[in-house]
Amino acid sequence: THPNGLGLCEGDCDTDNECEGDLICFQRSGFTQVPGCSGDGIDSHDYCIDPSSCSLSCSLQNVPAVERKEDATRCIQQLIVTTSEFQSNNVVTPSGQERSYTSSQTNDDEPYKALVYIFLAGGADSYSMLSPYTCANAPDGTDTYEEFRDIRGRRTYVNDEGATISVEGVGLPRDRLLPIDGNNPDQPCSIFGIHENLPALRDLYNDGDLGWIANAGLLSMPSDRTNYRGNNPTQIFAHNAMQHDSKRNDLFDFFAGSGVIGRMADILNIDKGIPTNTFSISGSQILLVGEGGYGGPSPFTLSRNGIDAFNQFPEVSTDSIKELNKQTTSDSGFFGETWSLKLSESLDK
Repeated sequence: THPNGLGLCEGDCDTDNECEGDLICFQRSGFTQVPGCSGDGIDSHDYCIDPSSCSLSCSLQNVPAVERKEDATRCIQQLIVTTSEFQSNNVVTPSGQERSYTSSQTNDDEPYKALVYIFLAGGADSYSMLSPYTCANAPDGTDTYEEFRDIRGRRTYVNDEGATISVEGVGLPRDRLLPIDGNNPDQPCSIFGIHENLPALRDLYNDGDLGWIANAGLLSMPSDRTNYRGNNPTQIFAHNAMQHDSKRNDLFDFFAGSGVIGRMADILNIDKGIPTNTFSISGSQILLVGEGGYGGPSPFTLSRNGIDAFNQFPEVSTDSIKELNKQTTSDSGFFGETWSLKLSESLDK
């Protein structure tokens, strides 16, 4: 078949899927007249027709032999790249047995929920995103807002000419902050301020769709400049190390090779019986990898442009791909088996 489907009055088709657009495959025997087309065509060949009209007239155009050869070559190439032998350097020994797939879980008691995790790679000055605003609840009586402004560079001094100079520093004054309720009497601040250029975050918070976690980090224990190197297994001044360990959230390697959301999905699926899947639109992410052997879901990696339909114009059927990737024997190559398993699971979903 043509990669984009057969056109009007073109053959030979076997199913409607082989015809482009809304055309359908007209099955016939011998030289039965094809609706909407003129000519006899080839004995017993089936042709694509327009089901909405039978008054169309065109010449039957069977796909030339040279194009059939090109299609067959492309089909073979596609079959080859779906095999684990092509994708790995293992010797693969098929067992001939069909693969079994875990059926989708259902839980009618839990409504649909989605957690969207946006990781801002690089540096973000959190003190300018969420700042103290009204803060009179500190146990020692300290006004946290005033302390914050001073630490962030606000000062007043007298220059050599005797003039008093005021410097605002990098902390934002209250008139440049968007106030939100702290909603926690244990916080030193009853009101916090969001950066003036982030009203969307203010609105999401006020609508109950966004929460803030303050003073969260990767220190394994309280540390200062004299002992932080020995106290902490991660490199707290290296962006790449902090990003990686933030996604893992497992400083002491209790769950080596996994990410925090992957482990959450493990528990939801296996322990709680709540169907959960994880998706990334930014390549493979350790964040979504579950604990090895736990049995949780495998993460999906998608394009940022959305999901493309698989095998839209099938020259190779999905069943054929599954046939090439059946179960392997226990002594077959591990990498080849992993490829076949993950491909087959994806096709099954």
